[in-house]
Amino acid sequence: MLYDVMNRLVVRADQGADGTISGNLSNTSTLFTLFGYNSRGLKTNIIDPKQNTTIATFDGAGRQLQIQQNLRTGGVGTNPVATTITTQFGFDGNSNRIRLVDSNSGTTVWAYDTLDRAVTETFQDGSKRQLVYDTA
Repeated sequence: MLYDVMNRLVVRADQGADGTISGNLSNTSTLFTLFGYNSRGLKTNIIDPKQNTTIATFDGAGRQLQIQQNLRTGGVGTNPVATTITTQFGFDGNSNRIRLVDSNSGTTVWAYDTLDRAVTETFQDGSKRQLVYDTA
């Protein structure tokens, strides 16, 4: 594991198929994941061991608005991007997540009570989940 001067994880090393692990980035037996951050310390970039990339976008309040996962031809990051999976998020004025839209335009919607507790979750197929709380 490597950390930057702000003590944020920037490189994670995992055991490869042969069971070895090394802190040397040129060691091809070790699986490395790289992380990047914006000026507010929010994780905005991830490069997985196969060099596929994930990019996160945030608003000024630090709420994650979008995730883009770039999937490469053959699953290897040195190849061109074959497709991008985009997930978008929406929030209300109290920073409650009220909407999630997946890459197939499937939308999940949440509703909240006056105490900012989720009370209804509506899925893309129209089905709903009601959440009930004790009056304590």
